[in-house]
Amino acid sequence: FGTKPKIKVSGSLFSQVDLVSPVKASVSIKRLILGIWIPMPCKNKLGSCTYNNLCDYGYPTNVTCPEVFLKNNVPCRCPIPMGNYTITPTVAFQLPKNTSILAGTYKGTITITDNKLLLSCYNVYFVLYDADYNSVYSVIQV
Repeated sequence: FGTKPKIKVSGSLFSQVDLVSPVKASVSIKRLILGIWIPMPCKNKLGSCTYNNLCDYGYPTNVTCPEVFLKNNVPCRCPIPMGNYTITPTVAFQLPKNTSILAGTYKGTITITDNKLLLSCYNVYFVLYDADYNSVYSVIQV
């Protein structure tokens, strides 16, 4: 159990307007359990949560965007110019060991709004797994 769990994410974003701070994001995440998609609660800012300013979570301007963002011409910070963005191949992010997300397959939708005006929707699909053994990794907060 010496490795940190990873989360794999792929998806696309389409916006007809520039996304400029503050931008509200509502996240709805479901986990596949025995063939049924079960809604996940918001815990430790992960899961089905609402973020009042999505731009707070982008990379700082003094940090280079990750290579997968650059290769796919996807912005990693606000403002995000209007357009259609797709992340391929799948991006893997490290998670802390004490995260409350359980291992498994997830899907979700992020709705991005400004003053209740729907700006964009983002569909996501990811699997939490053990990077060393390439198998599903159970992460439980103790």
